[in-house]
Order: sequence, then C-alpha cells, then structure tokens
Amino acid sequence: MAKSADGRALADSKLQQARAQLNQGNFDTAEALAREVVNKT
Repeated sequence: MAKSADGRALADSKLQQARAQLNQGNFDTAEALAREVVNKT
C-alpha cells in the first residue's frame, strides 16, 4: 500500500510541475513531465 501511495504522490507532484511549466509557456517541459507520469502507470 505504501508503494501505491508513494507513486500517487510522485505522480501528483509531476503533474503539478507540468501545470506550472504550462503556465510559464514551457510546453516541451510540461509534456515531458506529463509523459513521465503516463509511462509510470
């Protein structure tokens, strides 16, 4: 269960970072972060 919670926290963090990058206009970085989340699930 802890691994699942840790994975969820990491995914949430990566998506938050991706949103911040989008807000700054860094689309490539935002996409890379989002893809990391998708590829880990």
